[in-house]
Amino acid sequence: MQQIATIAELARIPWKEFVYRGRPAILVQSEDEIRAFYNICTHDGGCCALIGRDLVCESHGARFNPVSGKALSAPAPMGTFLTKISVRIEMGAVFVD
Repeated sequence: MQQIATIAELARIPWKEFVYRGRPAILVQSEDEIRAFYNICTHDGGCCALIGRDLVCESHGARFNPVSGKALSAPAPMGTFLTKISVRIEMGAVFVD
């Protein structure tokens, strides 16, 4: 189990990039939900950042829902999703397996 962040950290900055199994990943707190995804845009593999209420690909501007990972706008293909990573919250800390 790998600790990624604390709940207190996410209260200050609601997203955090990390590496999971050798690939870029992102931890996001949105709408009182904490989720993690491989941070790889379904359009061209660029990384996303939380901007406003959406995850936005920094390469071409594709938008994703930060709770479900679903693509919200082109150029990401509609109906695609960022790949989820399971998180566990214990004693104020966020972990991934």
